[in-house]
Order: sequence, then structure tokens, then C-alpha cells
Amino acid sequence: MARRLLYLNGIAALLLPFHHATAYGLSAIVSWGNEQVTIEQLSSWTFVLSMLIRQLDAFAIPAFLFVSGYFVAFTTRGKVRWEAVLQRIKWLLAPLIIWTFLVWVLLQRIPQSVDDVLMTYYYIPLIIQMQLLSPFLSKLAQKRWKLLLVVAGLLQFSVMGLRYVQALGLSFPGMPILLDLTPLWFFPSRIFYFSMGVVIGIHLTEAKSWLQRHRYLFLGVVILSAALSFGEYVLVSRISRLDWIGPNFGGIMRTTYAVTFILAFIAFDKTKLPGKKQVEEVGGRSLGVYLMNTPVIYIFSSLMFHFTPGLYDSTVLYQIVLVITGLSIPLLGMYFVLRSPLRPTYRYLFG
Repeated sequence: MARRLLYLNGIAALLLPFHHATAYGLSAIVSWGNEQVTIEQLSSWTFVLSMLIRQLDAFAIPAFLFVSGYFVAFTTRGKVRWEAVLQRIKWLLAPLIIWTFLVWVLLQRIPQSVDDVLMTYYYIPLIIQMQLLSPFLSKLAQKRWKLLLVVAGLLQFSVMGLRYVQALGLSFPGMPILLDLTPLWFFPSRIFYFSMGVVIGIHLTEAKSWLQRHRYLFLGVVILSAALSFGEYVLVSRISRLDWIGPNFGGIMRTTYAVTFILAFIAFDKTKLPGKKQVEEVGGRSLGVYLMNTPVIYIFSSLMFHFTPGLYDSTVLYQIVLVITGLSIPLLGMYFVLRSPLRPTYRYLFG
């Protein structure tokens, strides 16, 4: 099971450059050089392809959180010690500070709020909070796992619901305050994924048996929710009062797809997977890929903006360059650090 989840981590890491590159590509399509978004832009095949990629890679961050929750529970057998929690947090803080500082230096701006700082690498503040909650979540998962999943699901659904209302261009009294109090880096926004990992990590035998019995049902839901998630995006875009709801809308179907993809991946644990060794190696370096691909993609996007502006006429080619550099340079960078006199700094740079 551990190797299986390492592979899942690897797939998620491989998709990160696609996720970030398509965000830049979508900006190129709908924003740069245009004062208003047009129907033609939102109907172009490059826009549709970019949004399809973003819908299908929606399980990446949820997978990271799920795998983290699983390993916390499985390796400690549900008895999480505070010493271990604080040690894990210590190794997360150093790379968070270093890379956040680097990103803002590259942007040549000063962050205007705590939210600006924490959103730069929102997954790390999230996982730090989850680690702090893990002793309590593990205890609850041992005896009241159904209650844990229900409460975690309601918390996450409530936060998602606020963004849903916002995407529809609607509002209600107090909504701006609630949005400010529930940023993406705050644990209620993603707590279900981590809690699900903790529950399965503690009740692995029973969970695997149940998942395997229903594996084709989960596979069907994955396929259906993947298709419906794009349809949901299009529908909300048309109902919304906004010109464009942006690339990051996380609807009900997208969340359903992320959850069932992870569960189906576990359920089909006997299925042979391609490139097992290579993907697992990437999975072991997923945090480094996450940290480094953001500044790398920004740098190469800026270089192309100044030196190869013609690439914006070919958004697909532009995104391909960002994907290749956003994956290869972080992997090569980590390889170099591990095999150079800089090796002692690896833990501080990449966790």
C-alpha cells in the first residue's frame, strides 16, 4: 500500500507543472492585451483543452493531503506523538520561508497581507495545520471515524459552498467576512482529504476490502464526475454575472472526482502501473517539485514574454515549454543538490 500511495504522490507531482502552466496559458488567452473577455476566447479549443487539464488534475493537492494523512496514521498506528509532529513541522517551515521569500523577490513586490504570503505555497500552511490536528484526528478516527468524516466533509463543503455562491456572482449579508475567514490555506477548506487518509491509514484492512468490493462503482463515478465537472464549470460560467469565473473554480463534481479518484486508485491496487520505479521516485520528491516549479514557470514565462512574444500566438506551445521546464528543472535541481557539496542544505530547501 505504501508503494501504491508513493506512485499516487508521483502522479500528483507530475501534474503540478501542467496545473500551473495551464493557469498561465489561460491568462494568455483571456487577459493579456484584452480589456474584456469574449465568447470566442472562452470557446476556443486551446481554452477548452487547458480547462480540461485543470479539471482532470484536480486530485493532485487532495492526493498529497490524503497520502500525508495516511502515513501519519499508519506509521504511528494512530498514536501520534507531539515530538514527531513538531519535527515534521520544523522541516516544513524552512523551505516554506526560503521559497516564499524567493517568489516575492522575483515578483519584485512586497506582500500586502498575511494572506498574500500564505497563499504563495498554500499547501504547506495547510499541511502544517493538519499535522497539528493529527493527534486529535487520529484519536477520533480510531473510535468515531464516521463522525470524523461527516464533520470534516461538512466543514469542507461549507467553505466550498461559499466559493460556489461567489462564482455564481451572488452574495448575502456577511459573505465577505466569511470568505475572509476561510481562505484556501486554512484547514477547513481541505480537511476532508487529510481526514480520509487518517481513517484509511488506521482502518486499512477493512477499508481495502470495502473499496475492492465496490471498485467498479468508484471507477464509474470517477469517469462520470470528471465529465460532469467540466459541464458544471461551463454552466456556472454562463449563470455567473462575471465575465470569467477564473481557472480555479472547485465545484461539487470536481471535488467528487478528486475523492473518488483517490479511492478508486486504492481499490484497484492489483492493477499494474507504467513507469512504476520512475514515478515513485518523483513521488518521493513531490514537495521539491511543488516548491520549485512555481518560480521556474514564472521565470520562463517572463523570459518568453520578453524574448519570444510570438509564442503567445501559439498558447499550446507556450504551455508545453512551461510544463517541460517546470518539471525537469526542479528534478535536475534536486539531483544536483544531492550530489554536490550542497547536499546538507537539501532538507532545508526541499523538505
